[in-house]
Amino acid sequence: MKVIYNYDLYSQYERTTNRLIDEGLEAYQLYKDNLSIINRVAFCYYYVDDYFDALDYVLKAHNLLKVSKNTNEYYYTLKLSGDIYRKLGISKTSITYYMDALKYLGSEDAKRKRCDILRRISSVYTDTRTLDLATDYAVEALQLAELLHDDRLIADANLSLCRVNSFRKLFDKSLKFGLKALEVYRQINETKGLVLSYLELASIYAYQNDFDLSKNFYEKALMLATNIDYTSGIIFANYLLGRLLYKKGNVERALFILEEALAQSRRLNFNSHKVKLYYLLSDLYAEMGDYELAYNAYKTGAELKEHLSSDRNKERIYQLQNEYNLFVKEKQLKQYMEDNVFLEKKNRQLNEEVQSDALTNLLNRRGLRRAINNLGFDGSHKIILCDIDDFKHVNDEFGHPCGDVLLKEISRLFKDNSKSNYRIARWGGEEFLIVLPSSTIETAIEYGMNLLKRIEARIFKYKDKEFSVTMTFGVAPLIGDFETSIHLVDQRLYEGKRNGKNQVVYE
Repeated sequence: MKVIYNYDLYSQYERTTNRLIDEGLEAYQLYKDNLSIINRVAFCYYYVDDYFDALDYVLKAHNLLKVSKNTNEYYYTLKLSGDIYRKLGISKTSITYYMDALKYLGSEDAKRKRCDILRRISSVYTDTRTLDLATDYAVEALQLAELLHDDRLIADANLSLCRVNSFRKLFDKSLKFGLKALEVYRQINETKGLVLSYLELASIYAYQNDFDLSKNFYEKALMLATNIDYTSGIIFANYLLGRLLYKKGNVERALFILEEALAQSRRLNFNSHKVKLYYLLSDLYAEMGDYELAYNAYKTGAELKEHLSSDRNKERIYQLQNEYNLFVKEKQLKQYMEDNVFLEKKNRQLNEEVQSDALTNLLNRRGLRRAINNLGFDGSHKIILCDIDDFKHVNDEFGHPCGDVLLKEISRLFKDNSKSNYRIARWGGEEFLIVLPSSTIETAIEYGMNLLKRIEARIFKYKDKEFSVTMTFGVAPLIGDFETSIHLVDQRLYEGKRNGKNQVVYE
């Protein structure tokens, strides 16, 4: 039977016990050149937060002399390497391994693997607050997931976009993506995804001071995490719930919840959770007037944080990495001439893929950024951000394939009615961004109105069904910098949505 990519291949290790680790180590002693067994041991250590031992075994996997780097297993080795370095806070190395994973997708379910890696890259950029890139990769992951009609990947990508928009403080957008993720996770009965969705949404509601709804969502996350014995989720839910209760002034209840979460983190040695809990408990103890406890909690948290990022730990990481690099260098040099032609071809292919949208053949976010790289932000160029009104209803009534056909038809309509120097990109699920170089605001408004009328008058067909749609357009100048311009045009688009849709907003 063929081993193909699926979401459950290593899911057994998410509840890793010492027995699973011991079994893996026994098997490794017998079959030290078996990549699957090495991956198994590495995954076991990873899921108990023992990242250094996990790193030791993934580097053993990389060092295997007989590894065929086109195998399904090597993809998992690379993906886990990226996951481990992300947990260790070494973001550049994490991105490097994820990028390598994109080169070794193999022939089985390559698009699904690619989509999963794009989402993970987005998560690293979100962690480092490189939010433009985080958004680009998450949007690309969502577009690919929708093209594949893979509900699990669609939910994961929506959750990534929820998180990155929350950091941007674009809470309306964040809620839209978070609620979509929640809806899809419910449909596919993915409990861990539901836990993570509830936690993200609860945090957004807390930022918006809707404490009752926030508390309700934290409690739902906690209940579900408890049902599936998702320990990290339980601890994090208790941390966030305790923080919320503390903000509301319920100090005693917050103290009880946080101290229980800390005790559990200590038992399981979840260091990243412990740091957050010590710092929050320090604030809470100070609020209660117990300054000795507050000082000790803060000191313990600071020492633990320093330990996690200490030079000694970093030296161990880089020592392991250097051993791996020295070991494989001869193999790399030996294979270089053979692989060079293949890699150049692959790089050209990947370069094309990462700049265009697979469904519509329009530019994607990165492709658009590159296309307008030389344009100035002096107001002489204009942008239009537009969105299909009530696109969800089309998918719900006629199905996702119909939605895909609609996106393709609108893309063709845009291309057929645009000047040759206009740059058109699929910006999000049903969003399009158009750049009009050296144009007046009047020209941009007229162009937007022309597209609006053509779409409004068009009858779209799918199989034996006919339907019509409208679109809302926001118009703005390229001014200040790219992020400022996008924020401005996004505000105008949402103003049009709030005021009835099917309109062009330019002020």
